[in-house]
Order: sequence, then structure tokens, then C-alpha cells
Amino acid sequence: MIAHPARYRCNRPISAHDLPPLVPMSEGNRSLTPVFRSRFPDVAHGAGEHDLVSVVIPVYNRGDLLRRALASVASQSWRSIEAIVVDDGSEEDISAVVAEFGGVARIVRQANSGVTAARNRGLQEARGEFIAFLDSDDWWDSSKISAQVALLRARPDVVMAWTDMRAVDGSGAVRAPRYLKTFYDTSYNRLDSGRALPAVGPLGALAPGCPDTICDAPVRIGDIFCDMLYGNLVHTSTVLVRRTRIVAGGGFDPMLARTGEDYEFHLRSCFFGPVALIDESLVSYRIGAGDQLTSAKWAYERARNALTAVTYWLDAAGPAIKQSPRDLRRRLAELERWCGERRVLLGENGGIPHLVASLRHDPLEVQSWVLLLIAVWPRSLRNMLLSSWRSRPAWARRRH
Repeated sequence: MIAHPARYRCNRPISAHDLPPLVPMSEGNRSLTPVFRSRFPDVAHGAGEHDLVSVVIPVYNRGDLLRRALASVASQSWRSIEAIVVDDGSEEDISAVVAEFGGVARIVRQANSGVTAARNRGLQEARGEFIAFLDSDDWWDSSKISAQVALLRARPDVVMAWTDMRAVDGSGAVRAPRYLKTFYDTSYNRLDSGRALPAVGPLGALAPGCPDTICDAPVRIGDIFCDMLYGNLVHTSTVLVRRTRIVAGGGFDPMLARTGEDYEFHLRSCFFGPVALIDESLVSYRIGAGDQLTSAKWAYERARNALTAVTYWLDAAGPAIKQSPRDLRRRLAELERWCGERRVLLGENGGIPHLVASLRHDPLEVQSWVLLLIAVWPRSLRNMLLSSWRSRPAWARRRH
């Protein structure tokens, strides 16, 4: 079984000095077991080029959107930066867009293989001490990378830093200035931030080298590995992670090929030690587009990949997980129900086994009983019942 780092529990805001530093990963006290490590591709080696930040950008078509993303990389106040654009079999000429940013960006091409393979290819090409991820339709504030590097420099025990994000529409208009906790509402509603992710002070006090424009941004630092089992708290375009984490823990899981692969990856990052949230929107996240992997047509695959991730981390981490067996069964019941619900709502076969599995974990999972009854009705009646299910009031929606 995997030995997990000691947990820090505190019911009050604390300073950075209150958190005892963890032993650096290089000393090997928080490694994955060889069998579990073999699940994840070996995509990085060595310490990387000092101070260099490598930005991995997977892209399939979207040339105009990619231009905006690359412009935000080129405009970073942190100047030691490279962008690896992984062209995942685009039908457009992406190379012309990348060439506009030749001093910063370079292109790597592969046959269309999905976002997981594209990100892993980018990690193989990355030369930096730090790794960032940027989706081709998102973009960064100019201070984003400088702020994160300053924090990771000041706190060598922190494995990963992420930020809040704003939601923008196709025209770039801001629809929600603070969107992270809205997008991951269920996960953040469950999180006891004072315990798991306590505020440790303003960024300027913790990292004197941070940009002046965001020195007042609140910073939260904590060990959230067990909390992440209940849902993702981290958005990929907001992340900066140490290369040492990639070397020790591997790349994105190839089993989670097309969507939802980021949840397991960030959960794995949290295994290696404390992580930090810069509680300021430094990323613009595009919403409302049909080509996004968060769209409804990918919902079943997201649900299945979340179930896969939680299931094999429960097997791997074993005694390190502090939740009660009953709570873990409820979590698995929710995930199975989410998978079954997606199948039923899409009018596809395969929902019933998930719903039965949900009820095996928790016979009191009421929504699984309702969905199971809907799933076994004739199709003509099922559609009418599903319409009522979709329009049920908010208080009746206990989400995954």
C-alpha cells in the first residue's frame, strides 16, 4: 500500500510558517508503488531547465482561438517560457498560427489521438523546471505565471499551484468574474476549506517576488488528496506544477483518453504533498461552445473516467484514506449513479448495470432507484418520465 504524507488539520487561518515543510520528493518518501506507477506514462526525466516554464497546449483546429491563447503566453511577465503546441491531427493549417509566435512557441504534430495523448506528447517535449497547461480556447492574464513561480519558489514543499478563473463567452465578454467554485460547485460545497485548504496570507507576504498587481491575492495551502476523492477542485488551464511531480508520478492516464482525464491527473498531484490556490481569477475560460469536451455529449465519458479514477485510487492508497468505509461507499454509489444517469438520459443502453452497482454500494441512493425504474419502462413512457426527471427542482438534485 502507498504511505500518504501526514495530514495537516487546523480550524483557524494560519501563516506559511505554521505549515511544517514536507521532505522534498527527491528524497523519495512519497513514491508510488511500481505496479501503480506503471499505469502512467513515463514522459519526463531530469530536473529540467532552471526557471523555464513549459506550456503544453493541445489543439485540434481552432486556429483563431489558438492565436489568442498563444498571445497570452507571449505576453507573460515571466519571460523564461516556451509553448509546445501539440497539433492533434488538425484539418486546419495550425503551423501558420504558431509561426506568428516563433520566439516562444513550437509545434509538434501527431495523428488524431485525443487530448490525453496530446498532453502526454507535450510533456515529452517540455524542457522546463515547471509545467503549465493551457487549453487552446482559454487565455491567461499577464501576471499568472510570475505569481505561481514566485509562490512555488517561496514554498518548496508545495507541489502544484492553481488559480481561480473568469467565465467568458465567445465574444470575450465576462459572464462570471469568479467561476472556479461555480464550475466545480459540488466539490467546493463539500470542501471544508478552513480545515483542508486554509488561508495562509496574501501572495505578496508569502512570495515577495510576485507581481505588484496581485500581491494582495489570498493564498490557500493544504493537503487535499482525500478531499479530491469527492470531486475535482482544480482546473487544468489554471495549473502550474513542478517537473519533479511529472517525473515521480507520470503523465496523463492513457485509459482516460478523451475527457475527464484531468481529474485523475490533479488527484495524483495532490498525493505528493501540499498544493496552493491563488484565490484570484488569472485565467479566462470560454463557456458555451459546442466543441468543448465539457459539453453534454461527453458527459458519460467524464462520469466513467471519474469512477475509474476514484476506484483505483481507493485500491492504491488504502490506509492513507481517512474517510469512513460508509462515506466511500456513498461516493462510489454517486459515481455509479452519475454513469447510469448519463446513459439513460442519452437514450443509450448500459445504464442499468451502473444503477444496480450504485444500489449495491448504497441501497438508500434514492435517485438510483428512480432512474432504475425509469430505465426499465418502455421507451415511449421512458421519454415522458425523463422529461420530468430533467425538470425536477434543485433541492431534489443531489449531484455527484
